[in-house]
Amino acid sequence: MKNNLLKTLLIIFGMTATASSAAYFTNKNNASVKAAYDTWLDAGNTGTKDEFLDWIKETSHKIPSSSTPTTHQTSSESSEPEIIYISTPNNEARPATSAAYNFWLSQGNRGTQEEFISWIRDAVNKKANDEAHQDNNNSNNSCSNNTNNNTPPSPKESPFDNVKFDSYTTVFDETPHEITVTNVPAGTQIHYANNIATDMGVHRAFVRLYREDLGEKLLTATITIVKADIKGIAFSDASFTYDGGVKNIQITGEIPEGVEVQYFVNNSPFAGAKDVGVYHVTAVLSGSNYDDLALTATLTIDKAHISGLSFNDQTFEYDTTTKNITITGSLPSGTSVAYTDLQGNAFKGAVIPEVYGVKATISGSNYHSLELTATLTINKANIKGITFIEKSVLYDGEVHNVTITGAPPSAVTVKYTLDSEDGDKFTGAVEPGVYDIFATLTGEHYNKLVLTTKLIIAPARLDQVTNVSLEQVEVPTFPIGSPTTVISFDPVDHAGSYDIHLYHLDGTPAAVVNTPETTYDLRAGVWEMILRDNYHVEVIAMPESGDPNHAPSLPSEAVTYKHIGKLHPPQNIRIEDGFVKWDPVPEAQAYYLLATRYNSIDQVMNSDGGFLFDITDLKISIDSIRKSLGLQAGNYRFSLKASTLIGVAWSSAYESGYGEPTDLVKIE
Repeated sequence: MKNNLLKTLLIIFGMTATASSAAYFTNKNNASVKAAYDTWLDAGNTGTKDEFLDWIKETSHKIPSSSTPTTHQTSSESSEPEIIYISTPNNEARPATSAAYNFWLSQGNRGTQEEFISWIRDAVNKKANDEAHQDNNNSNNSCSNNTNNNTPPSPKESPFDNVKFDSYTTVFDETPHEITVTNVPAGTQIHYANNIATDMGVHRAFVRLYREDLGEKLLTATITIVKADIKGIAFSDASFTYDGGVKNIQITGEIPEGVEVQYFVNNSPFAGAKDVGVYHVTAVLSGSNYDDLALTATLTIDKAHISGLSFNDQTFEYDTTTKNITITGSLPSGTSVAYTDLQGNAFKGAVIPEVYGVKATISGSNYHSLELTATLTINKANIKGITFIEKSVLYDGEVHNVTITGAPPSAVTVKYTLDSEDGDKFTGAVEPGVYDIFATLTGEHYNKLVLTTKLIIAPARLDQVTNVSLEQVEVPTFPIGSPTTVISFDPVDHAGSYDIHLYHLDGTPAAVVNTPETTYDLRAGVWEMILRDNYHVEVIAMPESGDPNHAPSLPSEAVTYKHIGKLHPPQNIRIEDGFVKWDPVPEAQAYYLLATRYNSIDQVMNSDGGFLFDITDLKISIDSIRKSLGLQAGNYRFSLKASTLIGVAWSSAYESGYGEPTDLVKIE
């Protein structure tokens, strides 16, 4: 407190010092000394004015030990003066060097700021010494005077005593506030120092009054500006849904100039939050000219709902590997998924065919938990890659069997049965026959597979007939000139008879005859056929009747029977000059003519018959035809057939087919 007072005294003395400033210390009742003493008392000190002056003597040459930094310039290397402060009750300190120095100059003094500061130091020390001596003299005089005169002299009134320089208090409102003197005698010079203030604080104002006849008077007063309340500011609760971004709340309203806002949660600075929670936020508004304002509000970040995920049923076929199902979609940052069965046990997939209920729980501190359910179905597998092929063998006295082909899974068994799935177990057969075999494949994790096939044990074939030959010979009996053909071949063991097969050259069957002999005259059974076409002939050996162990032999190699002398049909049949004419047919001995009658629109009415005639000159007159056949008047066509036989009216081995008919001809 005394250090702060010293700063004030330095200002006071600095501003009021003149060349005769020692007078202030020789008269303890000097107004400046009295003002300094009053200030000293106001600062909380106690003591007499003498004690006050002694204190000045002891402390004036010392550097104030204040929390506010000072510069004590002692070096001649720097021209910067010592900083002198003016003290306020709340211990704020402001530099006052320039104001004191200017006031000093205004009193007629001359010199630099450094000289001004040095003068203050010297003057204070000197005044303190003078004061001490003067106090002793005054004390002695006072005692002498009191001895001689018990009544003290009355003080002389001065016009300056009525001057008002009153302190006042106001609230900070950003405008300058001023303090001035009143009741000042006319002709007085007025000099103010520090009498205008804007910011909060206790501001010491000074005024120097001077009139030549009245001398000088120094007055002090204070402008006290108290802090204002901060108004018009609101701080409201707010709620958000978590989205990964920073959420915050802030005050609303106009912040006064010079005021700053700080946000705190649990006494720690707060710049917003991302995660879900309830945050009790305090907004502190502070400024040097305002009382601090603390407002509270609640920032709430609610959990978000998880979306964009699906959990779908899936079906698999058993294949000995683990099957599983998982959610689809992107998990939000900060979430995880756990899979359990419907009883809450951890689920990591399955192998065995079954239907599994699976729950996926997606959770995270910033999200509402999401539960999804789905079904994992593992079906029994189908047995694949297995075939059951029919088998045919010839009887040989050995056991024959049929089995599946392909490799069934290791856990699958195969059962063979006869005639049905539930039939007798089948382990093979010896006797000729057709056996219906069932193969049933089963396994715990597989669908049953039933396959069927046949095992055929055929009788052993007889040996193939060999050395088959045909011999064509002329037979002198009816019909005249007709040939016959004799077939012969080697005998076959165990054969009871032989089937002789005749096929047309296009492969279609023509006839079959059976004979127990190895030589056979085809005329005896197939006379009509051997007169008409060319044939392939094969022979098959047949087992004896009642022999179940042998089967017919395979056909022998085929031999060809050629028809002898078959003629071509007559060509180019025409009517010229009343004759039916045609081109000759080689080897033809006779021709058979057929007359066909038509109506007026070329539709066949009936056949009027025909007749054979010997070759004469390859023509026959229409008139002779009419007479020979007794043809009625009408339209006719004629067709011809060539033959090697004369006088035979029916087909023979030497005939040809009908030639193309003539155009229509009219017979009157």
